[in-house]
Amino acid sequence: SLMVPALAIAYWFFVSSSALRIGALIANRSASFATANVLSACVCVGLNALLISRYSVWGAVYATLGSFVVFSLLVWFFSHRVRPLPHDVHALAVAVGVLMVSSWWSHTFTPALWLDILIRLAVWLSLAAAATLYFVRVYRVQVPFLLLVSRGRVS
Repeated sequence: SLMVPALAIAYWFFVSSSALRIGALIANRSASFATANVLSACVCVGLNALLISRYSVWGAVYATLGSFVVFSLLVWFFSHRVRPLPHDVHALAVAVGVLMVSSWWSHTFTPALWLDILIRLAVWLSLAAAATLYFVRVYRVQVPFLLLVSRGRVS
């Protein structure tokens, strides 16, 4: 369906709010997320009221996207206010850019099914590898498989 790429971007914003809320969780101030939930719910209801009557299903898609973006930004704002943590904005921008390009690709080109699956698999594997290496490098996260490879236990 044509709506899947826009919904994938929306859910990326929703999932990214988990990483953006770490500061408030460390400060034990998770109650501030209630405000973010209420405000983003109001945005969702308002956008649904405005957009569904005019754009039908696409109005609901864009309302979901808009409310999840607002939710993610509010979570980051409230978390940053109680305990500022450095977030790599460049990595977030690159991730959004990749999602937008892949959404455009999915909407514009329709290759053979096997090629489409192969391309999507390659993109997801490369994104997962890049994210893993990023977390290992920046946050010194220890990934068991990478530890075995670096110690020569996996050939």
